Amino acid sequence: MAAEPARELFPVLQHSAAALAPLLVVLAVLPSLFAVVHRGTDETDAQWALWSLDVLSAARAGEAHLPDVLHPPGLGWHPPLGVWLTAGVQSIFGPSRPATTVAVSCLATVALVLAAFGFWKRVAGPRFAVWATAFLAMHPAIPLGASHPAPISLALLLAVVTLWALIAHLDDVRTLVSSKLLWAGFALGLCVLAGGPLSLAVLAIAAGTLAGWSALRLPLRRGGAAVRERRAAVRTSAPRLAAAVAVVALTGFAIGGWQPMRLAWHMEGPLWNDWMAGPPPAALEITDAEVPDEPQRFAAGFRRGVMALTAALSGLVLLGLWLGLRAVYSSATEEPPRATEDGRAPVLLLVWSSVASAAWLWALASSPEDALALALWRGFLVLPLTGLAALAAEAIAARAVSTGMAVAAAGFTLLVLLAGELQTWLEASRHRLLVVVLVLAAAALAARAVAVCRRRDSRRRAVLKLIILGHLAVTGWLALAAIDRPGDDQAALEAFGQELKQFDDVSGWTIVSGPEQPPLEIQLLVRRTWPRIEGVIVPSWDAALARALDAQPSFERPLAIVEWSRLERQPASLQIPGLEVRPVVRPHHFAGRPLRAFHVSARASELAADGDDRYSGRVLSSRRLRSLLMPSEVLIRVGHSPDPDDAFMFHALANGRIDTGRYRFVHELVDIETLNHRAQRGELELTAVSLHGYAYVTDTYALCACGASMGDDYGPMVVACEPMTVAELRGRRIAVPGTLTTAFLTLKLLLGDDFTYEVRPFDEILNHVAAGDVDAGLIIHEGQLTYGDQGLHLVVDLGHWWKEETGLPLPLGANAIRRDLGRQTMEDVTALLKASIQYGLDHREEALAHALQYGRDLDETSADVFVGMYVNDWTLDFGPEGRRAVRELLRRGHAAGIIPRPVELEFVG
Repeated sequence: MAAEPARELFPVLQHSAAALAPLLVVLAVLPSLFAVVHRGTDETDAQWALWSLDVLSAARAGEAHLPDVLHPPGLGWHPPLGVWLTAGVQSIFGPSRPATTVAVSCLATVALVLAAFGFWKRVAGPRFAVWATAFLAMHPAIPLGASHPAPISLALLLAVVTLWALIAHLDDVRTLVSSKLLWAGFALGLCVLAGGPLSLAVLAIAAGTLAGWSALRLPLRRGGAAVRERRAAVRTSAPRLAAAVAVVALTGFAIGGWQPMRLAWHMEGPLWNDWMAGPPPAALEITDAEVPDEPQRFAAGFRRGVMALTAALSGLVLLGLWLGLRAVYSSATEEPPRATEDGRAPVLLLVWSSVASAAWLWALASSPEDALALALWRGFLVLPLTGLAALAAEAIAARAVSTGMAVAAAGFTLLVLLAGELQTWLEASRHRLLVVVLVLAAAALAARAVAVCRRRDSRRRAVLKLIILGHLAVTGWLALAAIDRPGDDQAALEAFGQELKQFDDVSGWTIVSGPEQPPLEIQLLVRRTWPRIEGVIVPSWDAALARALDAQPSFERPLAIVEWSRLERQPASLQIPGLEVRPVVRPHHFAGRPLRAFHVSARASELAADGDDRYSGRVLSSRRLRSLLMPSEVLIRVGHSPDPDDAFMFHALANGRIDTGRYRFVHELVDIETLNHRAQRGELELTAVSLHGYAYVTDTYALCACGASMGDDYGPMVVACEPMTVAELRGRRIAVPGTLTTAFLTLKLLLGDDFTYEVRPFDEILNHVAAGDVDAGLIIHEGQLTYGDQGLHLVVDLGHWWKEETGLPLPLGANAIRRDLGRQTMEDVTALLKASIQYGLDHREEALAHALQYGRDLDETSADVFVGMYVNDWTLDFGPEGRRAVRELLRRGHAAGIIPRPVELEFVG
């Protein structure tokens, strides 16, 4: 039993670790291929793929100067080597194949894993290399890097090759310069072109590591011939190490240094910070209330980054860090010093981790919005972290650490993986005791496991094997879970693209997307379908058909039009002299909008002169085209709530009190929750929405600057049958008028998730509360004035709470206008809405008489009070303070996790 601890857990690693190389090749290939097959294309992927297509198109056109292509907006700082290689692959195999976009990334990722094995084998031996490569191959960063068009893995591969060749030169060659050293310089030059500032980090790691290895040879005590000999050896080797690093640096920057110099010439602003960490976020309008959130955003990014970096290896990484520090300390303090092989890997891992961590934190603080910069530095930091995990795994497998330490590492990993859930539980007061009990129970089980293992070595070996293999298995499972599988949108887009390829014989393409740019995924799909054909993006069918008539006079082949918008007029119903519009692909839906494709071809027999409009070369004049496309009357469907304040606002439009010109308004009166859901489908041209509901339709609607309902120190209320405090409201069942209402959003900001709710029609909530069906009710509209008639008690006025919390009025509702109407129509309709509101304020008695018919249980005096609460100067225009209040409400909703994404506001009028 005394010799038992010396037995390794995996004897094959002790005798023939190098024989596992075929298994490592499989580990390198399979996760990458799985990710490539199953991962969809997101916006960042499309941006890189479009950049490579731009480079390919420019190269085919023979352009001599390409500053805009080499440094496109938003991607200008990113090194171009990966894009050049991707463009080359597309030129060979054809850009229409999606696999060509990620071919470079996939191959570079596989090569990275294999190169890591050779590198760690050179530095620390085959057993360590097996563990380090296995952890790296199973890390989530590997499949993600393989399936991302931005070839981040290429930069990491070149960094590893640079260090590998440099160390090989120092180990095997005694001359100042060798082919291995030149290979290191060549790899570093390519690293400048593929990873930019990563090359500087590689040099820092090389210099720091070599300095550390030299320091391990120095004895701490003075005196003695052996000590003097070792000091002389260090003094002799130090210049050689410095010269090797200098040769690599000069060679590398002679090959790739032109790229940052060209970048400095073309970029505006400070180059250093942009080159190191990516460009800063776009300038945003920041309010005083938003400034304190910068540390919170950094903290949130740091937490997400740590989870992405360590995955399921946090316990092993921590244990490996402690073992590395102990090994370096032992090597430095032992007299006489041992051979440096024992401390080579720990020194390299510690230096690499320090440099990469500093660079990642700099990128996180400088440009938290640049996902590519963060991904580059995270990938660079993954390499030493998996090495630290391998250091711990090798020690556990060799029985060099106690069972208690191994169990503690596994427990720490489990705690990190459950940290998010534990935080959620701890925030709820009723779960705190349960969490404490679970933690104590887990600690007791761990202590029991250690005690049992000490009694019998076979059990101890089984537990240690389970710890190592469990870390590997969970890491691999997290890698598979991290792959973003294609959703319904991606499936619809892929199906649309497959059908579109059947109609590739076109002379040009046009994308109709309304006033905003179409998603990059759609642009990439169209570019891939017709890679050698020029096209444009236009805001309307007017411009698309004008291009069909002007730019394609001969019409030897049809013009393809891809539409991603909600248009009032169906394209198939357009009757344009000389043109035939024909749908060629069945409609699909992407990002909440219909996606359709049409062919536009010529009807030569219908082309004829008309007065001053001459069809010379089959071209319509812009005046004639506008007369054909613009209808004499435009229908605007208006949706608003059947309550006094909305009726007051729309009185002039509903009853013909103002001249609406060519616009005809049709009013639909439904409750606000229904309007919120209809807005998500884009059914109405002008609609009332809750500010909470608007957060989900920003791509379809813009906010009208007029028509707001603002509560200045008053707003939605929570009422109950019995008096109660806000604290007593927690955990209760509350009736709410809808989950998209601003009232519900504000209630969530007040109580968090510590209540249950039932959705009820807004005009029935008071009855449900009075009947005792629910504990409390969230009331809006005129119920705020009439709840006392049913003997109910006010618990909290959310408008008053908001005012005390922020000093701002509470924005409740607004009017939104659909973007695909075009800017001019949006401005016209908003101006008519403002005129209607002004008319009501100028003719108050008349508008109030119209509004009174919608005031349930309100007399004329109460209706006047209610209308005065929500139709006022705020309603004519949000104003600076109103706009600030909207931004603050939606920002807090996003920060609290209620609204899934940040909201970009656009006001019309």
